[in-house]
Formats: sequence, C-alpha cells, structure tokens
Amino acid sequence: MAESKKVENGSRTEGSRTNMILTIALIVLVVISAIQLFQFSAIKSKIASTGSLSLPVAAGSSGSGNPGMSGDLPEMVGGC
Repeated sequence: MAESKKVENGSRTEGSRTNMILTIALIVLVVISAIQLFQFSAIKSKIASTGSLSLPVAAGSSGSGNPGMSGDLPEMVGGC
C-alpha cells in the first residue's frame, strides 16, 4: 500500500505553495492589464476628442532644395 502524506492543520504542502504563488502572480498581471486598459481608453478618448493625431512638421528652408549648398543645412543635426 502507498503511504499517503497527512497534512496537519496550518501547514501547506509544496504543491499548494506553488499554486498560491502562481495565483498571486496571475492576479497581479490581471490588475496591471486592467490599469493599462483604462489608460489606453483615456488616451483614445483624448485623440477622438481632438479629431486627429497631428504631428508637428518641421519648417524647411525656402532654398532650391539642393543638399550640396551649405547655406541650407542646419547648424546642428543631432548629438550634444
């Protein structure tokens, strides 16, 4: 006959401890997902209220458009 483990009141087996940790992790993930859903909803409603999402357009020079002319190039292209 197989000997079965007896669980005393108040003590937990290793399997139930693992299940409890997984359950807590799942609950935390669901809560984080719900928070992100509300944030996404708020952003979406702000975009809908403005009509569209417009990005600022950089003002270009009114020169000939020739990249070889050094007068049309910006002073700083990037970096510090």
